[in-house]
Amino acid sequence: MTGNTSPPNSARFLTIFEAATILRVSKQTVYRLVRAGDLEAIRVGRSFRIPTHAVRPQVPAVPRQGRTWDDLTDPSS
Repeated sequence: MTGNTSPPNSARFLTIFEAATILRVSKQTVYRLVRAGDLEAIRVGRSFRIPTHAVRPQVPAVPRQGRTWDDLTDPSS
């Protein structure tokens, strides 16, 4: 496969910074949520990666500024 396309059902992951941006909280708050077990994450080396499905339920149902969930999680934007 070439380009930035991913398989249809592949898991997508966010960094702590990306999750904090989507949730509109500080990185420290995301670290606290992960350590408390309130936000699913996997450890990759010394850093964490958060599956997009773990963040999605936290995002308000009504898109802000006309953006959709896919706009918020699209790595190319």
